Amino acid sequence: MDGADSRHVLAVLRTLTALGYLSAVRVVPPPSPAAPPHPTLAVDLKYGPGGAPAMVRLARVSKPSRRVYAGGRSLPPAASGLGEWLLSTPQGVMPGTEGRRRKVGGEVLGQVFWPGRGRPTRGRGGGEDKWKGGGG
Repeated sequence: MDGADSRHVLAVLRTLTALGYLSAVRVVPPPSPAAPPHPTLAVDLKYGPGGAPAMVRLARVSKPSRRVYAGGRSLPPAASGLGEWLLSTPQGVMPGTEGRRRKVGGEVLGQVFWPGRGRPTRGRGGGEDKWKGGGG
């Protein structure tokens, strides 16, 4: 999978790689002088035994029209323990568990879910709906 290069996107992808959701992230330089001058990012998705994907869903929480912030102590478990938050903090992009451990908050970029532990809850009352207007 290829995409545009930016430091923020690269930090998010490296965090996902460190969490074990991606195999590798590479910065690919432009192939020729005639190509656009910007490098691209090559992402290798990770699969488990039997071809099962390492992550089943990646959901964006904060968006340009509605920024979402959380303190390090007020961050709830992601999807009732079935996933992981991605935070952009003053100390860099990190998983929610690391933010809780360091007691640092920031912008809640998104949430990633892994397979094998059931499906994330949907509708009112689920952990993912706290910042989407649900009753969580």
